[in-house]
Amino acid sequence: MAARRAKGEAIQRGASSLPFENQFVSKIDDKLLQENGTVFYSGDEAFSLPSPIYILGVNPGGKAAHTIEFQVKNGGSEKLWSAYADQQWQSGKKGVGTAPMQVRIQHLAQELELDLRKTPASNLIFVTTPTENDLRGRFIELAERCWPFHQAVIDELGVRVVVCLSGKVGAYVRRKLGAHELRDTFVESNQRKWRSKWYSNNLGQSVVTLNHPSRVNWTAEASDPTRLVKRAVDDGISQ
Repeated sequence: MAARRAKGEAIQRGASSLPFENQFVSKIDDKLLQENGTVFYSGDEAFSLPSPIYILGVNPGGKAAHTIEFQVKNGGSEKLWSAYADQQWQSGKKGVGTAPMQVRIQHLAQELELDLRKTPASNLIFVTTPTENDLRGRFIELAERCWPFHQAVIDELGVRVVVCLSGKVGAYVRRKLGAHELRDTFVESNQRKWRSKWYSNNLGQSVVTLNHPSRVNWTAEASDPTRLVKRAVDDGISQ
């Protein structure tokens, strides 16, 4: 890891200096730095060690509190930390990690015996909008600008399974990784019958597309996609 970092040297972006030493900072598009948003949903250790899984949401929701540059400078370099476990989100008024979406991501990690603080997590698009619909016509443009960061994470950390939180994210990541072979499907055992799908490519990398945990209760047996993700992870590890 030390060889990949700048060994204490700040990464220079014109007049800006980004002191966070994480090796992937250099992959962030300069044009995104002054946009409101967030890159890292877990800390430095999660982006420093090999990981079988990479968790990717759509984009940060709600009201933007800071620019991407500010988060990288001030909030992205904590060593052991997870947005899904250690932040108090607006709907999680009882305390940190208690919002419904956080609880569902924690459930997935617990069932897979993963430490969220050591699991790389981000969003396909770093820019914050109140809702996904507010991305409007910028989805592809922003996804393309953010993708070099995600590709580097997948390559450098040896990620075998990208867990995508929504069909739109899953479709984009599948195209980028060439994951076109449908391997398995989970169908909810309720009236809704929503599906989660696992695809793989010829390199043994997998993309598992799950219905977004803000809309689906993963802690309920009928709608819990955990076993599908576990099959994909076990398959990746065995190769």
